[in-house]
Amino acid sequence: AAYKGTKNPKAAKELIKYFAADPTFLERLANDTGDVVSNKNVVNKIKDSYSEPFLGGQNHYAAFANMVDNNFDKAYIAVINIGSKPSKKPYNKQLPKPKAALMAIT
Repeated sequence: AAYKGTKNPKAAKELIKYFAADPTFLERLANDTGDVVSNKNVVNKIKDSYSEPFLGGQNHYAAFANMVDNNFDKAYIAVINIGSKPSKKPYNKQLPKPKAALMAIT
């Protein structure tokens, strides 16, 4: 979420969506850093061909992607709430169902 007093909440929301959900950005991020990203299509696209020079060309990405894949359906995606007030509910009670979360950010 963006800072509540931001001067341009629409731009902040678009920037957050870009960093969190844009497939082109996420693919570049994954290739540049080796981080497993939140987009399953991006993960599947690069997991078999990834090579880490620091690890002598090894592909650690596939192993991590498989770990994530085994638990992906259990994961929840938080909805982007620009300017929302902090909740007193426990974090796990604030998370929407996955389908509702995906609909909210697309």
